[in-house]
Amino acid sequence: MKKLLVIAAVAFSLVACNENTDTTEVVTDSTTMVTAPTPVEGDYMAKDGKVMVMKGGEWVMVTEETTLANGMKVSVDGVVMDKDGNVVVLAEGSMINANGVVVDANGVEVSTPGLLNKAADGIEKGVNEAADGVEKGVKKAGEGIEKAANKTGEAIKKVVN
Repeated sequence: MKKLLVIAAVAFSLVACNENTDTTEVVTDSTTMVTAPTPVEGDYMAKDGKVMVMKGGEWVMVTEETTLANGMKVSVDGVVMDKDGNVVVLAEGSMINANGVVVDANGVEVSTPGLLNKAADGIEKGVNEAADGVEKGVKKAGEGIEKAANKTGEAIKKVVN
């Protein structure tokens, strides 16, 4: 068996060390095209250090805080606050639509703090419910063990007496 392993190791080494001088290198150009979102009426964008809103097909500078239909507020300096007080700041080229969806300059959706907080709340609720279930299960198991111990004790007393 040892000889077989040694032969296999030597064969593997020879194959691994084999220098093949007839190689062809293939290089491919993998360019990823990123398309920025097309703005629509009512979209807000951080542009040149200012917040702009799309009105009539043109970007117009925002001059006062605006409240979106979902209750989010967009300030003139790009601070976006949801109705729970969570804040996100629009970076250069990022946009927020009338529904409160924030996308970066490449059109990739950015998670807003409100959504993250809701997810964290959901996870915490699930963990708490699971912990309650475990606690109830352990309590029932303890009660079952106690009953079994009492019955065993009674049976032993009957045998001894």
